[in-house]
Amino acid sequence: MSPIEVLWSDVIRRIKLAAPKTPLYVWCNEDTPLIWEELIRLFTGISTDVPITGQYDVLTNIISPEGMQILTTGMVGVDPEDTDARQTLIAEVLEAHALPELVEDSITLPELNDTVVATITEAYEADLAMIADMEGVELILPFD
Repeated sequence: MSPIEVLWSDVIRRIKLAAPKTPLYVWCNEDTPLIWEELIRLFTGISTDVPITGQYDVLTNIISPEGMQILTTGMVGVDPEDTDARQTLIAEVLEAHALPELVEDSITLPELNDTVVATITEAYEADLAMIADMEGVELILPFD
């Protein structure tokens, strides 16, 4: 099977067939640092006006201590209800302070040239669009 043929929508469709009345929440692993707090709140039912701990657990493992200090200081001025502002600050800190060895996967295979990677990326994004349209499935995306 080619990497282009591997679709998450197939897996999700099978899950929904097995449990059609069960709501299903899915997200892209690469988005987890940006949406971790939203996931915690979604799965626990804790509203944005209630402080939580653990919302930076994913980030502490992938950004420098200096970046964490900038993030926690910056979050003081962010309205807890403003998800976009929070995610924007996280994205900015990740851009400037991510630990490359922990956030960048490098696969060296001769068949994975730029054209193949672009084709796989396009297929992945089309698959996400299909998932977003599935009944009973909520695709959790940053800045959404």
